[in-house]
Amino acid sequence: MLEIAGARVTVGGGDHALIHPEIPRAVNVTYLVEADGASTFHPGDSYDAPAALPAAGLDVLLLPVSGPWMKIADAIDFTRSVPARTVVPIHEALLSEIGLTIVGARLDTARLSGDYTYSRLQAGESLTV
Repeated sequence: MLEIAGARVTVGGGDHALIHPEIPRAVNVTYLVEADGASTFHPGDSYDAPAALPAAGLDVLLLPVSGPWMKIADAIDFTRSVPARTVVPIHEALLSEIGLTIVGARLDTARLSGDYTYSRLQAGESLTV
């Protein structure tokens, strides 16, 4: 664990998600950031949940939604398994606007009967928790 400017950062990780059995797996790093009573989790290039969640769950889950190692079913399962009030898609640069729309529709709160807000941020946009 690290303390940075009043924030507590718990670094975790393991292996990068499998792309193909013949491609060596790289190290993956995850970050749980807690500051001012709010928490955010970045899983890196994996769907590895944090070792310990804050008692109230996460405020923000940063969710990989595109990459050569994933399918949307994995993103849905991860979203359902990690309690968070807000889900923000990341790793979306490979997607076209059509792809982003499809991903958003599949992760929509109503479709998954979720208790979270799905919030896609535009470049330069911020989120207040």
